[in-house]
Amino acid sequence: MNLKCVIIFVALCGLLLASVGCLSVGHWSVERPIELQQRSASPVKDRVVLGVGNKVVTLSFEDWQRPDKFAASPSQDRLRKVPAAVAAWVNDGTVSSELSFASSGAWAIYIPSAGRYRLTLRILPADSDIQVRLRPGRAHLNCGNIAAEKTIEPGAFFVEFVLELDSGSQNLQAYFTNQLPNRRTVGAFYVDARHLPN
Repeated sequence: MNLKCVIIFVALCGLLLASVGCLSVGHWSVERPIELQQRSASPVKDRVVLGVGNKVVTLSFEDWQRPDKFAASPSQDRLRKVPAAVAAWVNDGTVSSELSFASSGAWAIYIPSAGRYRLTLRILPADSDIQVRLRPGRAHLNCGNIAAEKTIEPGAFFVEFVLELDSGSQNLQAYFTNQLPNRRTVGAFYVDARHLPN
């Protein structure tokens, strides 16, 4: 390889590294891309913070970390109709096309203080005009290293867990079994979380 080719190769590599933010041109040092630095700067960024004061935090299905399959869904507007469609099915067997989009997801959360937390799982928010009487089945809650489940009591409108949670960044997933046609699982679309005093 001649010297001219080496110089062109080095120049092209430098341009490539500079274009993705990995090269600090002033002193020729290679660093991590800027967006990676910003992502790791705070453990709370893009996470819902639980347990600040005595406040109840409501997690909504709209805050789930979206798997790739949601990228191909018809619209966010249609996805917003899914909890009501599930509620109609659970309450009186009404079938709608939105049931096909019913699934489960996980929330990215940050817990500043370890301790006891009350987590209330629901199909619709607590202040909804429609009450959803859950069908017999199981409620599941996974958070960090904890996997808990409970039998859904007859006539229950929600399922409540009181758990000791560790501090730090974690994923939280909550779902019900036997609530959809063919006994499919479905996410708890809303979770109310509250840090309990010692």
